[in-house]
Amino acid sequence: MTVARRTERLPLPTEDRPVGEQLERLVWTAVIQGDAIVELDRLLEHLVCAWQVATDAACVLIAVRSEWGPFHRIAAAYGNEHVALYESRLPDSAASDDDLYDVLSRITGSDVAFRSGNTMRRTLGTPADVSFGMLIVVGGDPLPDEADRRLREATSALLNRALSQDRLLRDAKLESLAEFAAGAGHEINNPLAAISGRVQLLLRGEQDPERRRHLATIGAQALRIRDMIGDVMLFARPPLPQPQVLNLAEVFRSVVSKFDESCAVRQLTLRCDCASEVRVWADETQLDVVLSQLIRNAVEASPQGSTIRMVASFKGASAGEWTQIIISDEGTGLAKEAAIHAFDPFYSGRQAGRGLGFGLSKCWRIVTNHGGSMELANQPDRGLTVLIRWPAMEQPHETLE
Repeated sequence: MTVARRTERLPLPTEDRPVGEQLERLVWTAVIQGDAIVELDRLLEHLVCAWQVATDAACVLIAVRSEWGPFHRIAAAYGNEHVALYESRLPDSAASDDDLYDVLSRITGSDVAFRSGNTMRRTLGTPADVSFGMLIVVGGDPLPDEADRRLREATSALLNRALSQDRLLRDAKLESLAEFAAGAGHEINNPLAAISGRVQLLLRGEQDPERRRHLATIGAQALRIRDMIGDVMLFARPPLPQPQVLNLAEVFRSVVSKFDESCAVRQLTLRCDCASEVRVWADETQLDVVLSQLIRNAVEASPQGSTIRMVASFKGASAGEWTQIIISDEGTGLAKEAAIHAFDPFYSGRQAGRGLGFGLSKCWRIVTNHGGSMELANQPDRGLTVLIRWPAMEQPHETLE
């Protein structure tokens, strides 16, 4: 899935400047910015243009991994001076060049020929050799070794700083969110408790079915507001997991039983495939939260009479290293942009019918806090599949912080 969009550009270099001036311009950008915040999309656009002019390439792409899920932010500069920004999923670093080039051809939708013979692929990373992205140059003139090295180092340094600033901004947002949730929870939960209490008192003496139904709705919505505040707090400042070895089949049965009534009302079939020996290393309460939220989302998104599937199995280099959990529905799936931002709590374009605004974000936060990963396989109009990779055995303590 791909989303293309444009942003305002930094001033671009001119084509008649030699490579040395391109390098000076690129490094000078880093100097004049100082400690100022560099907006990542604008920087990506500037960098691909600098590379495109320096190499006279048919196309230059720079891709960096997103903080929220397995997607990349991609900038592309073409020889016709067109510049575009995309968000899409790319193959991992172990993928062959041909596999990567096939994906890039689909993403860009251009006539650029991504081939091994005319395409340069370079890894971008930190000074400690931690990879965070890649550079692709198609059909360009090779730069002198020293110029190529300096340009790649400057590109990596600028992107590393912009990504670090993005992380700092994200952490500041999360801390502000936690402070807001704590204050709002105190102020909002008190009147909610009063509303819920009054509803319960009125229900005791109410005999009229219609009035009882209205009172039950009021009570349920009051609890929903309470849960939304709790979700915000859980995402912004999650408690440290207290993991233990759990029998996943037993957890499945416990969670699924909560949805017997809602599935019966909508004539849904909830199928579970989990062998009795499958285990996970998890905080029992937090695992319950994740599975309950994902099943709730699937139930709400599923058309009447359809099937929801839950499958679990051991995966990994050695048997029992990881447990894979798959939950799929036959609903409408997510819109492309909503799927890309599904784990981003600050994305405002959420799609109705997929639970609370923080539902998927909350699940992703819990899974990654356990040292696992969570991805979406989205098929618009055909359903959504959630794939979770969860530790099946005890993990080093630092992954659970």
